[in-house]
Amino acid sequence: MLSTHRTFKQTAILSIIVMFFASVFTVRYYLTRPDPTCFDKEQNQNETGVDCGGICAAECAVTYNPENLSILDTTVVPGGDKDVYDVVAKIHNPNDELGASSFGYTVLLKDAAGGTVGTQSGKGFILPQETKQYLAVSIHAGGAPVRADVSFADMKWQRFSGYQEKPKLSVLGKTYNKLSDGPFFSEAVGNILNDSVYDFRTIVVKVVLRNAAGKAVALNQTEMGALLSKETREFRLKWPKAFPGDVKTIDVEADANIYDSANFVKRYLPGGQYQDLRGKQ
Repeated sequence: MLSTHRTFKQTAILSIIVMFFASVFTVRYYLTRPDPTCFDKEQNQNETGVDCGGICAAECAVTYNPENLSILDTTVVPGGDKDVYDVVAKIHNPNDELGASSFGYTVLLKDAAGGTVGTQSGKGFILPQETKQYLAVSIHAGGAPVRADVSFADMKWQRFSGYQEKPKLSVLGKTYNKLSDGPFFSEAVGNILNDSVYDFRTIVVKVVLRNAAGKAVALNQTEMGALLSKETREFRLKWPKAFPGDVKTIDVEADANIYDSANFVKRYLPGGQYQDLRGKQ
């Protein structure tokens, strides 16, 4: 009985000693630990991620799981000069809210044996649920291509926000004419109406000429300078040499990059102020 009492007393004293030192170390830790910062590799303060979001200036990286762009059609046409070809590719973005503010693309011209005889690379962008045509012009080839393969890289996906509407660029009065005099074989003429509330610094106009079966027979593109809201501007693209096939329809697309803030023209306001690049004062 005495032995049991002694053991209980020793255990109680040991527990008190352990609790005392634990309290000392706890108090010392909280008194001497550094204040939380946005560089301590911990999610503290009101951060929404490790050293990002909340009080921290750094934005937390967002992970998206988008569907890949779809290639609906590609067509190779003669480019006018010997061993020079043009390609039109129709692509589609199946994502409802995600667009690609930037991506790289590569066009490979392939011969009948599957070998690469020409290549061209470039950059593009696409909005959510958008279908558009990309033109690759004047590709020099080391053989006769029978098809074009298109691949994408460096996709920069972005949720569509801020500018909440697609550019309202209408094509009016488009015509195709063969020219009987002068150095050019034919031309496509029309007008672009900017029915958006925004002024755009640069518009890309793309023209694809198609035969009765809807197949592309020739293509061309040009850049149009600043097109203000509600303004209409003429475009005129010419082909210097004849190409095979009869033209029955004309596809014209006008494109403005709304992911590039520099593509929104500043407008002077009374009092020496300027509108924001995206149209907000």
